[in-house]
Amino acid sequence: MSRIDDLRQNWPERTAVRHKETGATGEIASCPLRDPIARDRRLRPTPHLLLNSSDPGVVWVRWDDRPGCWMRPRWLQKIRVRGRH
Repeated sequence: MSRIDDLRQNWPERTAVRHKETGATGEIASCPLRDPIARDRRLRPTPHLLLNSSDPGVVWVRWDDRPGCWMRPRWLQKIRVRGRH
């Protein structure tokens, strides 16, 4: 399985997450088009994933209480949140 397939399968959009260190909560979402990387399909093959040669891959997280950002999945924990699927 490729890195992108692994990320797609394990970290799909709308997955509720918590940051392991800060405790911040949010969900994996499509990167906003205003992000400078948002339109580069070589680096960003799907709206919520980003890959490059030196990175294992990152996902866009829309945080509940702060601006969204790219995060490595190793810093995230999947959580269940009522009202989210």
